[in-house]
Amino acid sequence: MHARPPESSSSPLRVIVYGGDIAALETALALRPLCCERCEVTLVSPVRDLPVRTHAAGAPSAEGRPARFDIGALASEHGLAFRSDAIVAVDDERREARTITGSRIPFDALVIAFGARPRGAIPGVTTCWGAGDAGALDGVLDEMRLGTARRVAFAIPPGIRWTLPTYELALTTARRIRREGLSGRELILATYESRAVELLGPDAERVVARRLADAEIELVTSREPVAFAEGSLVLRPGGSIEVDRALSMPVVEGPRIAGLPRDSEGFLPVDGFGRVRGAKRIWAAGEVTSFPVREAGIAAQQALAVAASIAAEAGVQVESSPFRPSISGLLRSPGGAHPGTSTNGNGPWSLWWPPEQLAGEHLSAHIGAKVAVSPPSGEDSIPVRVELGPDGTRLAGVRC
Repeated sequence: MHARPPESSSSPLRVIVYGGDIAALETALALRPLCCERCEVTLVSPVRDLPVRTHAAGAPSAEGRPARFDIGALASEHGLAFRSDAIVAVDDERREARTITGSRIPFDALVIAFGARPRGAIPGVTTCWGAGDAGALDGVLDEMRLGTARRVAFAIPPGIRWTLPTYELALTTARRIRREGLSGRELILATYESRAVELLGPDAERVVARRLADAEIELVTSREPVAFAEGSLVLRPGGSIEVDRALSMPVVEGPRIAGLPRDSEGFLPVDGFGRVRGAKRIWAAGEVTSFPVREAGIAAQQALAVAASIAAEAGVQVESSPFRPSISGLLRSPGGAHPGTSTNGNGPWSLWWPPEQLAGEHLSAHIGAKVAVSPPSGEDSIPVRVELGPDGTRLAGVRC
């Protein structure tokens, strides 16, 4: 993305970027070099630090405590104003955002990149809230040690389009019970997908299916898990799986911010440049948008499209193009290491590179300069690139 300095000397555009994760930080960091002095960017966030995790979902904290970055310090380092607060209402006509502390913040452009709310995906199923949450799995593992849980299912409903973390969760469980020598335990992964990690294409499917088989995890496809009760994971269109416990990653709901247009599921409908449909001066990026695949690389791509659109609004001659979603990364293939372990058998592992906060061009440059993180070796991974359509379906997938 390239920009030429603006020729006008009019007042700077007052830009509020609301959020504290990759979509918000990538947008704010991209705006600074794009806009030069044409934008006054204020980052508003209800959270004060950014955790950077490089380990898989369900991994114990001892295997990779996240590095943490102070968001206020990050903003200051890059010439951004910072405000610790939460936006609860927006008046697009008055160009004003109201916060939970009662403040009213004027804006010329507002970016909503925070507010999707996680919730349990399936009634009765234990929710693992993310890569940093090992508590849910720890509880189930305690029951497996006691022998009160011998069969455990991992469930993926259609509301989860980025399914790889659930596969990581299952493989992490296999790794941990093998390390402890727990025999007679059975793991099943049930998914609505027609094959493993369907969105990522056949190469990825072969890698993940082999990992599951090597870890002795049964894969059940083309079945939608809808509930867990009385020892059964109920599936749609029919059938059930007898298990003692079931786990799932969460789904998310749209933000609760008054004054924002919403689609039928509560998310913000956006055009190809991140403008919220039905609003005049509001943009959105990341989980809060109506794009159904909620993955870090996608959020970073949305952020760049939003930043370019706002820069153009500020009068900068910028080369920009609509958001064209794609997923790119490295998928660990089964090598010499046992499935679910790192290459040398010790330390944190993950199926996918890059970690969430390293998916963005600008944010990863900031983090990479301060934390030693490196991708898996070429022998231990395959490159994957998948292009997605506007509805989040896979258009093309190639091994690069």
